[in-house]
Amino acid sequence: MLGFIKKSLLWIASGTVSVILTACYGVNSMAECFSKKVTIIDSEGNPIKGLDVTLYTDYYSDPYTERTDDAGVVEMIFCSENSKVTVEVFDVDEDENGEFKEKTVIFSADDNPETIVMESVE
Repeated sequence: MLGFIKKSLLWIASGTVSVILTACYGVNSMAECFSKKVTIIDSEGNPIKGLDVTLYTDYYSDPYTERTDDAGVVEMIFCSENSKVTVEVFDVDEDENGEFKEKTVIFSADDNPETIVMESVE
């Protein structure tokens, strides 16, 4: 009987220590971090500058937005648990560099670089 009580107390103590350590230090994330280079071009292959590229992952609650440079390129570093990312492209400068429709694409985080072809609004 005494052995049963000792084993029970040991089991309770080890469980309590595990819960306390998890509460204090958290659980390790299984997320991996990636670098993604995305090039935005028009239907003729010309780069489009000044577009907002927003990246959504399952790891961050807030989206991550960058603007394309003169070469139509945006480079993003992000973390994801399932290696899929959603990218939305918005034309925020209206007709300064042409007018383009909004576009949403889902990429594998491992594939690099990516190219998105935008359709112009006419």
